[in-house]
Amino acid sequence: MSDFSEATKGKWRSILLNLGMEERYLTGRHTDCPMCGGRDRFRFTDHEGGGIFICNQCGPGNGWTLAKHVSGKRERQLAHEILLMVGSITEEKKPIFVDDFEKNRQRLLSVMQGCVVSELSPVRKYLKSRHLNQSSNLYFHPSLAYWQDGKVIGKFPAMVAKVVTPQNAVASLHVTYLNQSGQKADVESPRKIMPKCRPLAGSAIRLCAGEKVMGIAEGIETALSVTAMNGIPCWSAINAGLLEKFEPPDYVEQLYIFADCDYSYTGEAAAYALAKRLSNRIDVIVRVPEKRGTDWADYWEEKNGKSTLGSKL
Repeated sequence: MSDFSEATKGKWRSILLNLGMEERYLTGRHTDCPMCGGRDRFRFTDHEGGGIFICNQCGPGNGWTLAKHVSGKRERQLAHEILLMVGSITEEKKPIFVDDFEKNRQRLLSVMQGCVVSELSPVRKYLKSRHLNQSSNLYFHPSLAYWQDGKVIGKFPAMVAKVVTPQNAVASLHVTYLNQSGQKADVESPRKIMPKCRPLAGSAIRLCAGEKVMGIAEGIETALSVTAMNGIPCWSAINAGLLEKFEPPDYVEQLYIFADCDYSYTGEAAAYALAKRLSNRIDVIVRVPEKRGTDWADYWEEKNGKSTLGSKL
């Protein structure tokens, strides 16, 4: 595929348009995702001409991922068609959209400065309603702007978490919009990742101190549920795409990967890909809920705070 990658480099926007993808997905601005359909969670960055995109639900991917989705064709046939068309496509020299890391950093800093401590905050109510303990690394913002289609449509209480790189630097913020009662806000996408000020690959939400034996899961609630059930310190990778790219600290000797058991098998695929990558460095164990369409947060709620998982680890 190296020859294919070289032939398509810098040409993915035109390739995808020729394959029938709508132009609105390829502007570099946030929009609905052409794969999962979620609103305001997809952005085509075309980093280094590779057709790179990021979706808050699907995770990151490249032009080949989008091409397979939009065409629905078999890989061999699709690759042949793309190679036939690239000869007539001129490489786009200028990036469609370049992340302004400094601007994003200032925005993240502004959000964190707006966070306050409150014993009766909607964040505490939200976690309590799910039988979860408060984490000192989860913050409360009393009135955070919610953006949709380029406009602020309201301000809501929010649970804010730092997304931290393997080098322990803040890369972004994960936001869960709530109402005053501690339930998810009535908006299209109550969970969002803010624009990054550093690359996200390898990052995680460090909900607690890491240890030699620890866990990694997708969502915040899933990671907190794992810790509540078993006492294992567990971090959140946010989604399957970032779970697959997670980099544990050097001191970790054994990593439990708590996969989501979704109907698409995306969570399991990401978990086993991570396990395969790390298996020659540390002891890795993958755990998957028995019931299809659930995650470990569902398992915790179903048990009403009573753990039967401990004996299965």
